[in-house]
Amino acid sequence: KIKIIPPGNTQGLRNRMNRKDLFKPYDGNEKYIFVSYNHDDSETVYDIITGFHERGYRLWHDKGIPVGDNFLVQLAKRVKECEVFFCFLSPEYITSQYCMRELSFAVSNRRTIVPIMLTDFELPDDVAFQVGMINWTYLSWFDSTGEFVDQLTETAAQFLDPCKGETEGGIGGGIGGGEPPVPPVPPPKPKRTGWIIAAAVLLAAVVAVIFLLTRPSEEDRKPAAPEVTEAVPEATEAAPEATEAVPEATETPPETTEAAPEATEAPPEATETVPEETEAPLPAVKPEDLSASAQKALRYLSGLAEAGCPISAYDREGPDEADNIYDNAVAALALLSECAKHPNRSDADLRKILDSLTERVNDGSVFTAETPAKSLAAAAAALLRYDGSIKNSVTYVRAAQKILDRVLEKNVKGGFRRVKNGARFTEDNLWLYAAYSMLAAKTGNKSYEEAAGSAKEYVLSMLPEDGSFFLAGDETGDLLSVRTQALAALVLQDSRGLAAVSALRVNGGFPPDDRSSGGISTEDTLLAALAFRVSGAENEAAAALAAVTSCQAENGSIPETDGASLTDGTGRTYTHDARTAAAGWFVLAAEGTNPLQGTGAK
Repeated sequence: KIKIIPPGNTQGLRNRMNRKDLFKPYDGNEKYIFVSYNHDDSETVYDIITGFHERGYRLWHDKGIPVGDNFLVQLAKRVKECEVFFCFLSPEYITSQYCMRELSFAVSNRRTIVPIMLTDFELPDDVAFQVGMINWTYLSWFDSTGEFVDQLTETAAQFLDPCKGETEGGIGGGIGGGEPPVPPVPPPKPKRTGWIIAAAVLLAAVVAVIFLLTRPSEEDRKPAAPEVTEAVPEATEAAPEATEAVPEATETPPETTEAAPEATEAPPEATETVPEETEAPLPAVKPEDLSASAQKALRYLSGLAEAGCPISAYDREGPDEADNIYDNAVAALALLSECAKHPNRSDADLRKILDSLTERVNDGSVFTAETPAKSLAAAAAALLRYDGSIKNSVTYVRAAQKILDRVLEKNVKGGFRRVKNGARFTEDNLWLYAAYSMLAAKTGNKSYEEAAGSAKEYVLSMLPEDGSFFLAGDETGDLLSVRTQALAALVLQDSRGLAAVSALRVNGGFPPDDRSSGGISTEDTLLAALAFRVSGAENEAAAALAAVTSCQAENGSIPETDGASLTDGTGRTYTHDARTAAAGWFVLAAEGTNPLQGTGAK
């Protein structure tokens, strides 16, 4: 029976991994190792690659993408130019579309692939097809990561040694320099089973040498890895650019601000392929692929819930505003999305928010004259989404039903008012259509189906004759509201208004509407990013996410606007204070998760 040894036995390496000063990636013109991994495996991977770095090997990892750079272009360039491609295989790695795109791109570009199995599990057919004939290396064969690194550097010296040696700036070179060389650690004595492993790996190396010596030379590319050509014959016939296989990033641009001076000096081949790579669509981001920035936003929301609920809408001193129901609902939807996709994740913080909303429903404090219909609908949607997504909760369903029963009092023919006796707005009715549709699906109650139909009727009445976008509401004339178009795409799967939104782009993001001045609204920008992602316009979504990431605070919070102040077309003023709802939408947009999906709309 194979014994799986917990990684990271070297405490010094683990401590280094936990610090933000993980060795900086190589950035130069010599041969290097590309590190492909899933962020869930960071602790083990950082431990291993630090061992290689300390033995003098040049490695590039994703912390080397400067903020603001097109991370897809950087990843494609780095994979294409690497000498060796380390892929750290785990169940999380193979379920990540980002990681699999990196592997496929490395295969199609004939890089030397080194598959490292972080744990023992069965590879699915599509992954086994790509690496099935390559000699895998199992971490579980060794008592420590140090022993693993020693063994691999000894038996795979044939193709690893070109990536080893001092360069200008110290080990690693470029921005990764500054530390004196560390002499290689002598390999440990073979264990009783070690000679079998070593013999197998050495035999593979001999076969690889023979293959290289007999293989025709090709001047238009780097030396090909024998493992790759043996593993996937079809992949070697792929076009060198392989623009269809642009790798998905295991993370969006990291937080590091130290850009590599040499990073812009790409070889001619990489420069020529940039237009094709930047135009290639990205698949939806999975929760395990969340960027460091989105993880910070998620931790920020969890911290707010732990500090006490209900959460304040703004991170500032002074009394809470009258209506923070909407912000609590969006924060809950963000945490719920993570919990639903990670069954082992604790939902304690999520339940604190939902329990707080339920308490306010039961004591009646949620129903005030100033509470907009959209806030009540958002709260109901969050309560309903928990039921069945994580666990069954009759308590939450009843609370949502109480909310939506009360809102029925505001129903008029063809739509709902924002507040009692107030005007009607498209945004409110989109939220209510989603909430009533969910409640009708759970209860089978015809009155809720009719309420959903009434809300939808009003939304469709807000389409002008040319049908170019949805008008904002009764009292706003022909105002082009960004969030209205985004919500229509999320709730109705009607993306016709996104073209008009795209024309409003400012500094990568979006203002609240076509009459705003002073900057971008982060919440509107994130809603637009999620709508673009759901509609398949991934490049539009990536640009919007990057615009918000650039103004994220160190604690993970997201300010309401990127500037000092912003005034929209209705006269509302936005500030630079951190907004809870913005952090929630940041997580949802980064995941590509539509919390209003499946409302029954066709």
